[in-house]
Amino acid sequence: MKVGGQRLVIVPPELAYGKKGVQEIPPNATIELDVELLSIKQSPFGSPVKIVEG
Repeated sequence: MKVGGQRLVIVPPELAYGKKGVQEIPPNATIELDVELLSIKQSPFGSPVKIVEG
């Protein structure tokens, strides 16, 4: 995703809060997150993955 990009991330209950829920999130809820990438910063530790282009 590029800076300024937006995505809808859908998390099923088994990967979110499951059967228990939490505070205002009911049990077995599907979580929907609207995400916008505002910036990218270089890690002081380097990249943990090898990027292959081409």
